[in-house]
Amino acid sequence: MVLARKLNPRKSVPDALVDAAQRLFAEQGIDRISLREVAAAAGQRNVNAVQYHFGDRAGLVRAIYERNIPALERMRADRLAQLRVARSGASARDLMAAFFVPLTEHVDEHGRRSYAAFQLQALESPNWRFAFTEMPDQTPVTNLIVDMILNLRSDIPREVSARHLIYANIVFLSMIRDIEDMTVARSARERDEIIDDTLALVTRMCTPP
Repeated sequence: MVLARKLNPRKSVPDALVDAAQRLFAEQGIDRISLREVAAAAGQRNVNAVQYHFGDRAGLVRAIYERNIPALERMRADRLAQLRVARSGASARDLMAAFFVPLTEHVDEHGRRSYAAFQLQALESPNWRFAFTEMPDQTPVTNLIVDMILNLRSDIPREVSARHLIYANIVFLSMIRDIEDMTVARSARERDEIIDDTLALVTRMCTPP
């Protein structure tokens, strides 16, 4: 059962729909929630509200990315700038941290890492795995970091390196989902240790043996 949340009168209908979709898609999967359920969860009586504002499910998914991409681009740009200031040369782990750690820091208005959970659902779905890559003009910093990561493996074909990075994404995003579930039960120190361990794991996945 999908529960409607009280609509913030200051929030536009499109924003309310994106909020509801991100939360529901993150929790249950992008294709397992109907657009009517999204509208209801956003407090809309019009069952076709999503179609009116976004056209279809793909338009709604794109809107979720457009909502979250700017913040992640800024955080990744800040980390990349810090590496350049250091002038000591970015290690593989530095690049992986610049790419992945912002996903642990990016939270929604309820303090939840729902975007990371949404992206995990997208990567695990054949229908949505490459939806993010269809917006290269909006992700110049992310594209640059990804290119630098893929260049770490000159010993294998680039498409193989790209596949490894997809798998690394799934591993890291799965970890974020897990630490989100243990927010109350585990200490911040233990969560940081889990993040650090997982960062080491995905670094090994994307670098030469």
